[in-house]
Amino acid sequence: MYSVPGFHRSIPMLCATVICLAVLAACSGDKPDPQSQAAPRPAAESAPRAAAPAAPPETLQTPRTPCEMINAQELLAATGITAPGESSRSGNASVCTWSDPTGAIAIVQLYPTAVSYESSRTAFESLYGGKSENVDGLGDAAFYIGGMTASLPTATISVRKGELAASIQVLGAGQDPGTLKDRALALTRTVTGKL
Repeated sequence: MYSVPGFHRSIPMLCATVICLAVLAACSGDKPDPQSQAAPRPAAESAPRAAAPAAPPETLQTPRTPCEMINAQELLAATGITAPGESSRSGNASVCTWSDPTGAIAIVQLYPTAVSYESSRTAFESLYGGKSENVDGLGDAAFYIGGMTASLPTATISVRKGELAASIQVLGAGQDPGTLKDRALALTRTVTGKL
């Protein structure tokens, strides 16, 4: 198999950037309602890293980072990925990306408010040019959508539980879409159980 040096490291950043831009685009069209909580507005990973402004008092903070929530055994059991997680922030979202040398990638984004759930649906449907499907039995509400991120088949599940929301993606070159969906569902069950 032909490999490009450093390629497995650049794909996760490209994927995270594309996802964050899509969620940001969906959020930017929202009109603020003075009676509701402020929705988090994820920013692209490539944006300059400046000190984030303090969150408004009514905005909830995520309980911990996804890299702290998911241990190596849970990640392996759910996705088959054996790699350390890389923590980052995207707007108000806490992000963890796991990328192993085979090209398999998992990304978990935790949002501090449930408002991000519907925003993520709009963003992912726009990004992948398709319609999401509701998934029963995960949190208070969940949906699945498949598509391509860069040249990688991608399974995406967003879930809302209580006042929190999360997006879980599993990507893999040469992976069957059904297998990716099963792995995303397994990782989502683990994440949801810890929200």
